[in-house]
Parts: sequence; C-alpha cells; structure tokens
Amino acid sequence: MLSLMDKLMLISINPDKNKMWPLSLYIIQYGLKGAVILQLADMKKIKVDKQCIEVIDQSSTGIEILDNILRAMKKAKRPVKLRTWVSGWTKYNKMLRDTAIYNLENNGMIRVEKDRILGIFSRKRYIVDNLYEHQKLIEGIRNAILNENMKKSDDITYLGALMIVCGTYHALFSREERKKIRKFISLVKKGDIFTEHNPLLKEVIAAVKYAISEQQSAAVVVANVQS
Repeated sequence: MLSLMDKLMLISINPDKNKMWPLSLYIIQYGLKGAVILQLADMKKIKVDKQCIEVIDQSSTGIEILDNILRAMKKAKRPVKLRTWVSGWTKYNKMLRDTAIYNLENNGMIRVEKDRILGIFSRKRYIVDNLYEHQKLIEGIRNAILNENMKKSDDITYLGALMIVCGTYHALFSREERKKIRKFISLVKKGDIFTEHNPLLKEVIAAVKYAISEQQSAAVVVANVQS
C-alpha cells in the first residue's frame, strides 16, 4: 500500500521521458514534508495548533520513517513550527525522497535504471511500470482541478493541492486548460477554499509556499551579488 508521500513521488515522474517533471525539486524539498504532516494528521498522530506541531500519539504508524519523524518531533526541545518543519529539517529531504522511491520500486510501481550520458555523466531513469496506477492518480487530480472539486479530505485533494503550490501541475494540463483553471489555481494557492473543511491543508499550503518563496528570494540575492 502506498503512502501519501509515495503517491506524490509517483506522480512527479514523467512516464514518457522517464524523469521527474520540471519543478519536482520543490516536491522533494517541501512537498513531501507537507504530505507527511497531512498523513500524520489523518492518522491522528499529530495536531497543528497556532502553527505548532504537537505529537498526540506516538504509537507505530506501520511506516518506519513516519515513526522516526514522530520520535524526533517529540524529542525536540521546543514545539516544532509547521513552517520550520517544511523549510528546515533538511536532512529529511533526501530521506523522504529515497524512502518513497524505494517503496515505489518495492511495490512494483517503478524501476530505477542508471546510465551515463556520453559515457561521462551519470543519471537515473525512473521507469513507471504500473502505468495504470500512475494514470489513475493523474486523472483523479485533473478531474478534481478541472471540476473545481477539491473539498474532500482525501489523497486526490492533497496531491492536487501540493502539485499546485509546487508548480508541477502545469505538466498535467494543456495551455487552453490552464487558462480555464487560472482563477481556481489562484484560490488553491491562497488556501481560502480549504478554510472551512480542511484548515490544516490551508496551513500546509502556506508553509510550502513560504519555503519556496524564501528559496527563490535567496537565489535572487545570490545572483545579484555575483553579478
């Protein structure tokens, strides 16, 4: 069975080119950590109050990396803020990515092949073996966004919202479709449509958006200094 972060990693792969979609770096750096919070909250393991994450049940989730995260948050000297978890705790970026890739391979969803470009530069190719599951998730997200139906607290809503805030949703829609959904995309990024039925998702979106904005601002500063 795939976790929310496994599914997010799966739909970040372009099956036609055997590589990640553009902007998937934001998924790896911030989106996966957002998915962790949403899944732990759905499991009733944590709650978020005034931007602080509180561990309310440390019993096993059945997913090793989630158990490790719960223990780390519980041991923290001070309450972990949602924004700090998403933009900081960087050691988990690679851990979450590698765990999701391993789980996808182990469940027969993908296989990873290594080769070299011009015999010099190494690269990884992510080959989607279970195209049915990949396409089912993609179509679910497309339908939810095109029909402006993201009021359920389910994986499709979570995945769609995380893809939107990370910018990877562009790859799922034609230019004409992107024009039609522009206003809805803006509402999702603001999080207002989740205020009543899923306030945590709104907070997660805000935390991911903040982390991306901070990274982009830092990149601009570095570019200006170098110029």
